[in-house]
Amino acid sequence: KPSQNTISTKMMVIRGSRVFICTIIFQWLITYGTSFAPGLSRKSPTKLSSSVAEPETELRQSNDEEGKKPRIVLVAGFESFNRELYQRAAEEGGVDLTVFADSDIRSDTSVNNENLGVNPEFESAMKSADAFIGSLVFDYDDVICVKKYAEEVEGPRFVFECATELMTLNKVGSFAMGEGGASGPPAPVKKVLSMFSSGKEEDKISGYLKFLKIGPTLLQYVPGDKANDLRVWLETYRYWNQGGKLNVQSMLKLVSDACRNGDDERESSSSLNLSELQVTPDIGMIHPLRHGMEYIESPRAYLDWRLQQSTYALAEKEKFQLAPSSAPKVAVLLYRKHVITEQRYLYDLITIMEAQG
Repeated sequence: KPSQNTISTKMMVIRGSRVFICTIIFQWLITYGTSFAPGLSRKSPTKLSSSVAEPETELRQSNDEEGKKPRIVLVAGFESFNRELYQRAAEEGGVDLTVFADSDIRSDTSVNNENLGVNPEFESAMKSADAFIGSLVFDYDDVICVKKYAEEVEGPRFVFECATELMTLNKVGSFAMGEGGASGPPAPVKKVLSMFSSGKEEDKISGYLKFLKIGPTLLQYVPGDKANDLRVWLETYRYWNQGGKLNVQSMLKLVSDACRNGDDERESSSSLNLSELQVTPDIGMIHPLRHGMEYIESPRAYLDWRLQQSTYALAEKEKFQLAPSSAPKVAVLLYRKHVITEQRYLYDLITIMEAQG
């Protein structure tokens, strides 16, 4: 509980679940490999990989011919607070997007093997979906319900930071994150991946994050459709991971383009007019007087800014009440996605703490 005369400093940190899931994904890519379906073959060793190589459905073909937008379903898990942001990004980008939180998946929570208690609206949306995006779904009953309908989506499926049963549903073209696919990624891709990790457990997350930043660029120089499809998945995840409206709009453009029938009809990243990736640091400091400015990335730099005379002059000009420079210092840890999406309570809390000294 803050004492009197308190200077409020707010910090944001990357959440633990993201580190855990990133480690899982990197382990998948390095150790087990990814499952690639060869060309248009229907003889892949796993059912999941086989479905990747099949042509797109007649429904999607007719949609393309008539100029209709691909129907995308997004399950945002427990991030219901971002529903409005995702819908706004889709509307401004001209994308047909339906968003569900984890609380929207089932209308009847007393489920069994015969009755999943699925929400009729969710069932209807999934059955007509051309593409699926899932994130932060971990509840067992939700996972079973989502898996049943997501694995029937014939178009691309992007699954981020979910239970492993759902992670295996990832597929873009010939790329599929199958259950222990034996074929693995192409040799050049394996070589690229191996450059980012020493094999030690503590280095895997660092290596993954490095690869996430430059992997899509490097994969442009690896020949073949398989590497290109992996690059699309990585680019999509890179925009999703950073969050924010502009990044979400670029992600939705990539997903919509991945719904097209074959690589000849897809556009390159440059022709899609994707916005530059808006990067938010994993650790940083925010303050209402700096709203709209760059994040300060170290406590020392924050205190230098907060205690300088020009900051007090700015506060007086903006009629913002600051605690005195002699006040004790407090740091409040925040959920990173709340900072990225500018949840109002963050700045309200700092304002109140400053005003109360």
